[in-house]
This record gives sequence, structure tokens and C-alpha cells, in this order.
Amino acid sequence: LKNIIIFLKKVKENRIDEEHLQKHLKSFENNPHKREKELEIVVSCCDQYTDRIKSKLLANIYTCFITGKIDWENFRACVEILEDIKVTDIPTLCEIYEKGEYVKGDNYYPLSLKRLNGVGVVQYFDEMVVVRSKENKRDIKAAISPSGNAFVEIAMNDIVITDEDF
Repeated sequence: LKNIIIFLKKVKENRIDEEHLQKHLKSFENNPHKREKELEIVVSCCDQYTDRIKSKLLANIYTCFITGKIDWENFRACVEILEDIKVTDIPTLCEIYEKGEYVKGDNYYPLSLKRLNGVGVVQYFDEMVVVRSKENKRDIKAAISPSGNAFVEIAMNDIVITDEDF
């Protein structure tokens, strides 16, 4: 119940404009199957989360869905990514998003990158040497993937991570 309240507060903070909200509510009325499926996903996800941060991220993903920034398939894809990400890996994901990549000599946690690679939000090259161009030779160890970029831009919008979130 606590995570559902956190989810609802974050959705309210996101301030969905009246036009998008009414359009979504009308689609709820006209399509009971859609309403049940959406609510089932939100409630079951919030119910299984043990950390507050995931409820906040889900609220951002849902807000993007309601406002039409993402469609149903992208909503589901983001929810699946959120389900698979370990909360302890979220700071690493945010950092690599900001930097774009980790190169040899950067301080990073390989196990976190391996897990994020498994989810598909990071490309982790482990012991391989990756050079993007002859002019700019750098030993790239990991890079944010296109899916990772999209996920962070959708889910992490206006999220400030605090110790209370974990």
C-alpha cells in the first residue's frame, strides 16, 4: 500500500494537463480491458517493489504513457526494464547516462555494469578493447545503450535519489 501511495503522489507531482488526463479517463471508461490491464500492471508492480524509488520511476513512466510521450509497447518495455534493474544499480545507470561511457581509468563497478548490460540499458565491453574512431582512440569499457538513454529520459525525469528511496 505504501508504494501505491508513493506512486500516486509522484503522478500528482508530475502535473498531467487536464486534456491528457480527460482523454485517458475517457479511454478507461470506453475500454474496461485496457483499464484492468493498466491497473493490474501498476498495482502488481508497486506491490512487489521493496524500495520507494521504483514506485517513483513507475509513476514517471506512467505519466509519459498518459501524456502520449510513449505508447503502450514502450510503456510495457520500460516497466520490464524497471522490474529487472537492481535499485543498487540505478546510480551507476544515471552516471553512465551523464557521461555517455566509461573508459579505461574511470572508476566504475564492473558487477553493476554486467547486470545493467543484461537488462539491455548499458553495453559493457568487459575486457574487450573498443575504439570508436581512429582519431579519438580511447579504451571504452562501457557505454549507455539507446534503450538505456530512452529509459533514463522517461523514468528518471525530475527524480532526486535520496537514502530514503532505498
